[in-house]
Amino acid sequence: MADSKNWIGGLIGVLVCVLIALTLLPTFDTAITDANQSGASGALIALIPLLVAVGVLVLMISWAVGHARGSF
Repeated sequence: MADSKNWIGGLIGVLVCVLIALTLLPTFDTAITDANQSGASGALIALIPLLVAVGVLVLMISWAVGHARGSF
């Protein structure tokens, strides 16, 4: 029983992180559009939404792998 509660708690934590990241993504996009940067800084700023999405994906994968190995 304790194992199922631990699993559900971890899943809820990952889902909360994903929902927070998804709700902040339009804010990042608006800030990037309003920044109106050009050159190298503009290219790097345009990568922020991609990096947020990759971070969320890494979070989900690390949680799944950690749970499968029993380290959580």
